[in-house]
Amino acid sequence: MGTKNKRQDATISNTIISKYVYQNSFDKELDFSKKLEYQNYKHGRVESSFNRGVLFEKEMEKIRHFIQECLDDYVLNILKGGELIISQSWVGRQEKGQSVEPHTHISEINGCFYFTVPDEETPLVFNRENQLGFRDDFRVPVNGGELVLFPNKLEHWVPENKNNQTRYVIGFNSRNPAVIKEWTKIASFYSKDE
Repeated sequence: MGTKNKRQDATISNTIISKYVYQNSFDKELDFSKKLEYQNYKHGRVESSFNRGVLFEKEMEKIRHFIQECLDDYVLNILKGGELIISQSWVGRQEKGQSVEPHTHISEINGCFYFTVPDEETPLVFNRENQLGFRDDFRVPVNGGELVLFPNKLEHWVPENKNNQTRYVIGFNSRNPAVIKEWTKIASFYSKDE
């Protein structure tokens, strides 16, 4: 099943990332995100919501459906088959002076949905290696209402926010439904009352 959402692709280190644009208002979802509780990490690092299933909250239903539809499109047209579903999701809050350190995820396909982006100085940045083994940055400019999907093997980060406006982003991981089913079985085993 294809998506009615227009996809824009880019290739990084023989890997395709895709960008989609959400056409609806997300003011209510942003307000909900601002009211979440956030974990404070070391000084200068982005804050992350304690809620690791934020896309499964009723307030996020419309955005969750949009993301899943785009994920389905990515699986069908970029990966050429299979099935992935959202497994974990959180909101990142990046205030002035904070950055996102280089990292990868334990996932299949990762994604970022952008509520607010203070300026052009906080793009999504991917590290890539060229044919000589040198690393450089591939910067993806992002705007509010955009979704970027990419494979877990791509190391990514965000420069320091030097703007007074806070950057809010939903981050998420995806997995094959069979893996989720196994996790559920294991969790059920350990949560039994003895």
